[in-house]
Amino acid sequence: MAKARCEEIVIDQYLKGNISNEFKECMLLGLAVPEDEKPFAMNFNELLKALENYPKNFLETMEQELMPLLDSIRLGICTEEEIISMLSDKLEELENELSK
Repeated sequence: MAKARCEEIVIDQYLKGNISNEFKECMLLGLAVPEDEKPFAMNFNELLKALENYPKNFLETMEQELMPLLDSIRLGICTEEEIISMLSDKLEELENELSK
């Protein structure tokens, strides 16, 4: 249920013009990856808290941070493994901040 609600919020923020179509698609693709295929665990309940409490700010910040990383992969500046490691660290940091 939390996953579906996260998807709804992402789509809603796109429709409100707060995030780009490209970022919306990236988020929805990321949410759709089965848990056993994700490069790192995703806690949908924690993500949902952030999305419900600060949908615009959270997604705008994520877009500002993630899109340059995806561009770096496309341009061959970084590997997917390096990006995944950075994202894992960032998600852990965000989860720690949200749990305070």
